[in-house]
Amino acid sequence: MATHTCNEICSFCHNEGADNYLNTPIDIGETVSFARKAKEEFGLSVVHLTGGEPTLHPRIVYLVDAIKKAELNIQMTTNGDSNPDLMNNIISAGVGSINFSLHAITVEDFRKTQSFGGLSENHDYYVFLMKRKISNIEMAKKLVHIKLNTVVINDQITGRVIDFALERGIPLRLMRNFNDVEKSDRIINKLFFEKGLCAVKEQEAIGDSGGSGTVFEFADRRSQKPDVKVKKFGDVYLDSICNGCPLKHTPRCKEKFYGLRMGVNSETLKNEVMLCISRNDKEVIIDPQEVFQGKHLEALKHNYGR
Repeated sequence: MATHTCNEICSFCHNEGADNYLNTPIDIGETVSFARKAKEEFGLSVVHLTGGEPTLHPRIVYLVDAIKKAELNIQMTTNGDSNPDLMNNIISAGVGSINFSLHAITVEDFRKTQSFGGLSENHDYYVFLMKRKISNIEMAKKLVHIKLNTVVINDQITGRVIDFALERGIPLRLMRNFNDVEKSDRIINKLFFEKGLCAVKEQEAIGDSGGSGTVFEFADRRSQKPDVKVKKFGDVYLDSICNGCPLKHTPRCKEKFYGLRMGVNSETLKNEVMLCISRNDKEVIIDPQEVFQGKHLEALKHNYGR
């Protein structure tokens, strides 16, 4: 996590309802050192920059460059709102893959889903913002591998995002809205039936819960091969925090073990690692060095086959 700061407030985000984002970026030196150590101990070679909105990190280009020089692969998830020159510089510095969080494709849809908080109420501003999002997506598509991530909102809004991705041949990842997973599934099934998409295989997660999902293709097997997946969280747990946890195997355990998340502690303003998104106790939010000690070290080595 490059920074908690974000210029959008989405009701379906992990930071739901927050309007006081911590405006403190992660420490670059410690982040690179941690990533190197994670590669050495667990074989993890990919650093995924997210947030908040990572492009708001004041030294995001330097951060990307430093990670790249450490011989690590870099992915990034962004809302696509940044200045095109900054986006180009980030790619040039070494980002190899970008996930664009695109939950709406029209100005009207965006204002219904994401325009909370301090965003301007001027309609022209939203027109400008949506044009910039699309422009950054089209620019990045020519330079690196990209995907669109979209949280399921409703038939109309999500349907338009799906059409946008299919028409342009951009890989699409649909994510259920944690606020109503069953409703999300009903919407997905309805939209995919209407668009002639059917499930063809299930992908299982290994090591952490992030790699699983259902892959879809057109039902009539046309020559066009859409890259569409409905994101699911695999049943992958971390023994050092999940054994004995009352949330385990309940709907409140939203992501199981999703991996190592580095962010900034709101009180100490120091880097910390979060091992679970559904809890906020000291067992799952730890000092980065604790990852490489004792029970966490052994549990992580087990998960990642080391």
